[in-house]
Amino acid sequence: RPVHAAVVDDRGGDVVLRLWEWERTRDLIWQVDLRLRGDRLVASTRVTNPDPDDKPLYWWTNIAVPEDRRTRVLAPATHAWRTSYSGRLDRVAVPYPDDTEFDISFPRRADSAGDFFFDLPAARRPFVASVDPDGAGFVEASTAGLVGRKLFLWGDGPGGRRWQRWLDGGDGRYAELQAGRCMTQLEHDRIGGGMSVAWTESFGAFAI
Repeated sequence: RPVHAAVVDDRGGDVVLRLWEWERTRDLIWQVDLRLRGDRLVASTRVTNPDPDDKPLYWWTNIAVPEDRRTRVLAPATHAWRTSYSGRLDRVAVPYPDDTEFDISFPRRADSAGDFFFDLPAARRPFVASVDPDGAGFVEASTAGLVGRKLFLWGDGPGGRRWQRWLDGGDGRYAELQAGRCMTQLEHDRIGGGMSVAWTESFGAFAI
């Protein structure tokens, strides 16, 4: 669906690309301000409820990163909530949820699809990263307003490969990283009447 866009100057003197729209499902207003800080993209998001009543709030940022058999996905967590695609969640250890034969931090090696929502400690800055064997990669980090981080495993079966081709339009492979307002995608937050909530994300390359 088309959205509004404009170039504006913020209070700090930065040039900002602002995207905004009326969210028609819950009648909320969302706004994302994009700016470059050195070699990093910074996205500041605000969602406003203009009505007097509380409403549900659901938000997930989706990120695609190149993926091969050496790509590793890391987050500051020792456990994750795994879905069985039946509405059930199981808390499992990461990166070895079942045994030491399969390490979920290497998503390209998965045989079947799966959702893993990292159980992040509240005291740690939320982030998720994709890392190559040489220690270089991509990282997304945020303020405390986004507490969820998800790793989606496509799986290497016919269904997973076809799903990727349909979305990607070619034969490339990518890992899907996500950041959300809640810990999992089976829940939602609340936003009070006349209230706004805001958070900031940072995206960019890094090297260990």
